[in-house]
Amino acid sequence: IDAYYQQHKAQYKLPAQVKVSYVHLTPQHVRQSVQLTEQQLKDYYQANRPSMRKAERWKVLQIKLTADSTDAAAKAKTLEKIVQLRAKILEGRAKFDILAKQYDASAAPSWVTAQDVSVAAITALKGLSKGEMSAPIALADGYVMYKLIAHQAALQQTFAQVRQQIRQQLVNARVSEELQQDSDQLANLSYTNPDGLAPVSKALH
Repeated sequence: IDAYYQQHKAQYKLPAQVKVSYVHLTPQHVRQSVQLTEQQLKDYYQANRPSMRKAERWKVLQIKLTADSTDAAAKAKTLEKIVQLRAKILEGRAKFDILAKQYDASAAPSWVTAQDVSVAAITALKGLSKGEMSAPIALADGYVMYKLIAHQAALQQTFAQVRQQIRQQLVNARVSEELQQDSDQLANLSYTNPDGLAPVSKALH
């Protein structure tokens, strides 16, 4: 028997086993414990009113022509072409919307702000009335014309309009802060209680 065991003892080895204890920290657990007062939300709103302001914006349809290359001759040719298109529209021989689709099949009205387009474009848009078309505006790679569909002035959002957004921001910030604190506390308690996590779990809950 001993000889058989010696020849086949690999078959009788048990895999190594490790007993593990762990403490699970979840954002959901922390989120449920966050309590915010109405005054805290209002104080945040007052302190951050500028960021609660909706920027002025314009709804536009564009015709964009891209030059074949970056040299001056190619850009001049592109400018001449877009000027001709503008003349056709002004003379009633073409429609802006149809030409926009012709040069970009996916063309559709979209909202833009000063963050989205050049200073020259914003200057042009500020001078347009609804339905009017801008002069050609130079781009790095060509020229663009805009047709103004709609305009919305800058607007200060009320507390009621942004209350839920503010609450979500504050909750997220509190969750992140408390999770970091719990993580640091977990590390410290685990070091001072090497024999088990029961004291750690009790301290964190």
